Amino acid sequence: MLRTITNLLNGCDEKGYNSVVLPPISTGIFGFPKDLAARCIFQSSIEFFKKNPYSSLRTVKVSMIEDGTKTYEEFYDVMQEVKS
Repeated sequence: MLRTITNLLNGCDEKGYNSVVLPPISTGIFGFPKDLAARCIFQSSIEFFKKNPYSSLRTVKVSMIEDGTKTYEEFYDVMQEVKS
């Protein structure tokens, strides 16, 4: 998953995009753990921006359309961990 997200962010940069919105990849019907998906998205994003400070990509957002509050809380908790 880390490689997939990194490739996606690199592709956005190559195309000159300034923002991207990611779903909580594979957490639905594939049952990928939400906390692990969140960690992959946040860690990949942080590493991308550290390695590419002059990237056209400035914003990475995560969209959550499934079970709402629970997914949001799991992603928020992981974001707080990764951020510190």
